[in-house]
Amino acid sequence: MTWRDQLTEAEEARSQGNTAEAFRKAFGALEACYTIAARERGWPQQKNANNSFMEIIKFLRVKQHITEEQFLLADYLRLARNVVVHKYGFEPSLKEAESTISRVGQLCAPFGKTVSDVMAKPVKTVSPDQPVGEVVRSIVEDGISQFPVVESGAVVGTVLESQVLDAWEKGEGMLDPETPVRDIMDKVSLPSIPPDATLDEVKKRFLGGSSPAFLILHEGMPIGIITKYDLLRQLDI
Repeated sequence: MTWRDQLTEAEEARSQGNTAEAFRKAFGALEACYTIAARERGWPQQKNANNSFMEIIKFLRVKQHITEEQFLLADYLRLARNVVVHKYGFEPSLKEAESTISRVGQLCAPFGKTVSDVMAKPVKTVSPDQPVGEVVRSIVEDGISQFPVVESGAVVGTVLESQVLDAWEKGEGMLDPETPVRDIMDKVSLPSIPPDATLDEVKKRFLGGSSPAFLILHEGMPIGIITKYDLLRQLDI
């Protein structure tokens, strides 16, 4: 569950008059959002360590990923959450719950990027009958390294720049530019990833596999693509 999902649940709880639950869900969203943000920015989390929310917001403040005002607001919400959880019988008002949800949304907004926010679009695709020479021109002129192969409204394979080089090598330094893509393509499509996946999820999938990119699909057709380069551009350095 993403922090956005938790914030949606917080709003649902508030609309039903369950203000304490709304407050807890909202703070859970903030904790999830800031934890992911800290990890993506080099937070030295260690197993079995006391990785408290206070440590997280201190890290983000020291590294200047949040302002002093944002730090103080996040800490205020942390203390208020403790009051809601531990003070028996205390219930925040509807106005307080609504304000908290709004504040959490504002605090998380700078760290709320998902795949759909950073993916490259539109996607350059090729057909199986397209000449390899056209693919080479796109590699050279546009800097594209991978091309989904599309036929009859569906992705049927992939052409990577490495496959073009392999074909060139097998031809002993010669590559007929009229060679159809189907002769060199990989009949396996690039893996896909949901448009609402977090950047942390993308990073884990890149680290856990060998794919050079992920496709974002809509009704079977690619509407975006995300590469390691697209991900690295989001680093705060």
